[in-house]
Amino acid sequence: MRNTSPVTIDKPIIRFITKKNRSALPKIYVISLAAAQERRAFMYRQLQPLGVPYEIFNAIHGKQNPHFHLFKKYNEKNALAGVAQTPR
Repeated sequence: MRNTSPVTIDKPIIRFITKKNRSALPKIYVISLAAAQERRAFMYRQLQPLGVPYEIFNAIHGKQNPHFHLFKKYNEKNALAGVAQTPR
């Protein structure tokens, strides 16, 4: 069963992120299906008040696009071993 309870940001974390150290934080990358507008809106509502840099990327729906060109580069042995692959 999927957990649908809302995620809240702890107040200590909000206090930690100040205007001064905000620029030192790494960019957050959100990967989400383009059709998942509710999820994207939720992420926006969580990240926007913090003022941290983030970028949303469109995910590929594997069942709807099983022949996506990057899928040919997938290596299950490396994936299970935790070896990252860079697309070429």
